[in-house]
Formats: sequence, structure tokens, C-alpha cells
Amino acid sequence: DADPSDLGAPEGEDAETAKSLGESWHRTFEHFGIPGNHIPHLISAGMQAADGPPDEATAKAWATEAQDRLAGEYGGPEGGARALETAKQWVKLHPQLGQWLDRTGLGSHPRVVAAITATARMAKDAGRFK
Repeated sequence: DADPSDLGAPEGEDAETAKSLGESWHRTFEHFGIPGNHIPHLISAGMQAADGPPDEATAKAWATEAQDRLAGEYGGPEGGARALETAKQWVKLHPQLGQWLDRTGLGSHPRVVAAITATARMAKDAGRFK
């Protein structure tokens, strides 16, 4: 797994700024209980989106890919839809995370959706929310 300090700087940013940003995001994601193996993927996606959110076509393609992945992981389209709904409920409980998703435009990114869905399912299974 990538270390935040090893990530390339967003365009126009120096390596020190990228390292600082990555470390800040890492702490934030840990705070929300996102498993450590997912955090580098979120940071990498965030760095890629540093120049602005994706265009509409990219966001739609990401959403389709994310839905397909969830369907494969959670027993078909219905299971994937239930897992995604759990993730959406979990994000509503964490406004800071929702703001980050809105600001970066990464709410439909397949790796981001996978990380948040896994976290939400673990939290729900542990009884931390209904």
C-alpha cells in the first residue's frame, strides 16, 4: 500500500504540500473508521482530483463501474444497491466526509465507493448505526 508521503504532488503543488495534504487526509479517514488498506486509494483518488472535480461523463462512468463492482461483491444488483444505500446513510452521519466527497467530486469514484461501503457495512455490523 502507498504511503501518503510517497504520492505525487497534484499539478502545481510541490511534494511537501502533497505530503502534508495526504497526511491530513489519512488522519481524517482514520477518524471516520475507514480501514487502513482503503486509505491510500482514497488519498490517491483525492490527489488526482486536486485540479477539480471530474466532468459529468467521468462521474457517470465511475458510478456505473462502482455499481457493477458492488453488485459483484454483494450478491447481485439488489445486494449492491443495499450496500450502497448503507454507505449513503453512513456518509450522512459524517458531514465532514460528505463535504470532502462533494468538494472533490469523488463520491462516485469506484475505489472511494468501495472503501466507504466496506466501512459502512463494518460499522453497521458492529451496531454503530442502523
